[in-house]
Amino acid sequence: MENVLTNATIQVYPNPTQGRVTIDLGGFYKNVSVVLRNVVGQEVMRENYQKANRIDLEVKGETGVYLLELMLDNKRTIFKVMKQ
Repeated sequence: MENVLTNATIQVYPNPTQGRVTIDLGGFYKNVSVVLRNVVGQEVMRENYQKANRIDLEVKGETGVYLLELMLDNKRTIFKVMKQ
């Protein structure tokens, strides 16, 4: 069974964005996976990081709503990001 992260200390800003977002994880994680999907579920990008506490990410593509899925040490959370 997959663990769901309910850590309210994670912040994704600015949101809405013009293209660049900062993901503040609120602490260090050994393994971080970031997947960005468009509103129809197509994967736009995927990145993996080691020992991260903050990630700067470029949201490439059209304006609209994206789903940002974070896997932090095998715990998952999803944020909605709007690109203007």
